[in-house]
Amino acid sequence: EHDDKGRPYFHCAATGESAWQHPMDAIFRETVNYYRRILEVGGFWPIEDELAEVEEQIRASLTNWMELFDEHGEKFYYHRQTEESRFDDPRNTLYHGLYTRIKIVAKMRQRLPLLALAPRPDIPTERELELQRVQQKEEFLFLRSVVKLQAKFRVLLAKRRVKALLAKR
Repeated sequence: EHDDKGRPYFHCAATGESAWQHPMDAIFRETVNYYRRILEVGGFWPIEDELAEVEEQIRASLTNWMELFDEHGEKFYYHRQTEESRFDDPRNTLYHGLYTRIKIVAKMRQRLPLLALAPRPDIPTERELELQRVQQKEEFLFLRSVVKLQAKFRVLLAKRRVKALLAKR
């Protein structure tokens, strides 16, 4: 909508609130930062981790909300700790921003397919895993041969000591 000077503003019919900034302005700015971070680190994993953490926080914040019915059978929501009650579902407000972020990140994945396929740096590739297995096998074989040599050398020393002791008698 526009005010009497022709400036745009945003009005939410559900809540009756009006604002000069778009209601999702913060989310849009945040997703621009996501894009920058994805390019900087070379993959989507930090953003995916962050979105998973946000989802866990939302779940935790919703545990105290109860869905109840008033004496007229109207559904409402009650928060056990703050004793706040409301008719709109608090999940809609909280999850709306998260789902918007997830959808925007999905679009980014489509536009940045190579970065979308980039593995986490802390998760080794199949080639790296194979190299680790070969290296571990070689280390095992080397240590086994060292132990065998040590054992043979100790046997040789023990035989010499026995001969020396027998020669002294």
